[in-house]
Amino acid sequence: MPDVKDLTIGELEYLIEQKILEVLWDPDSGLELEPEFKQELKRRLGNPSGGIPHREAVSRIGRIRQGDNRETRGTVLTNV
Repeated sequence: MPDVKDLTIGELEYLIEQKILEVLWDPDSGLELEPEFKQELKRRLGNPSGGIPHREAVSRIGRIRQGDNRETRGTVLTNV
């Protein structure tokens, strides 16, 4: 590869553009989701798992780390 000082402005612009595309390129571009995955995703989005708000999860994790493992809303966080 030639030194940068030996490149024309056009060649340098092309190299920069190629590097940007390389870095920002979406590796999943052009791929499609499997029908089974789409179906499961629709099911999960249409039927939330009854998750807890972020603030509640943070609160529970804080209590667990402080040694207070009591159950909260019927769920105990483990492996934290």
